[in-house]
Amino acid sequence: MPYSWPNGRDVQERFSEAAERVTGISNAFMGGATGSHYLGSVIDNADARDRFLTLDVKVTCAYYETPANAHVELYLLYSSDGVDFNTHLTKQGPLATFITNYLDEDESQREIFTDLPIAPFKFKLLVRNQIGEEIRATVRAFTYRRLLAG
Repeated sequence: MPYSWPNGRDVQERFSEAAERVTGISNAFMGGATGSHYLGSVIDNADARDRFLTLDVKVTCAYYETPANAHVELYLLYSSDGVDFNTHLTKQGPLATFITNYLDEDESQREIFTDLPIAPFKFKLLVRNQIGEEIRATVRAFTYRRLLAG
């Protein structure tokens, strides 16, 4: 997408090659209690300093069918020191919300969330089950930067 700077010079927006990051959330089981969750592994963005995140999320109903308009929440938990991660979910809203349709046993639904802004810190992803049924979740993450060329 072309932009014009105040000096009248046009620049082209493009993105760096996306790097897939290991989330540690692969076929992760979450119990049927509303609010049950699964915490992923550390993703180090302190060195890469990428600015954007894309999430590829797949939710599978484990045993029973899910109710209509149930949802799964995805949280981004930062750490400035790489050790203590913000786990106060009530103080921050979810990064993304995954609304499920009716899912029968072993049926899956997939959603992709793109261009989510991220800070240059280590972080973890947390998946929170707000469906009220047992589920399995897989989350793939890709980070990248916006580049301007002129």
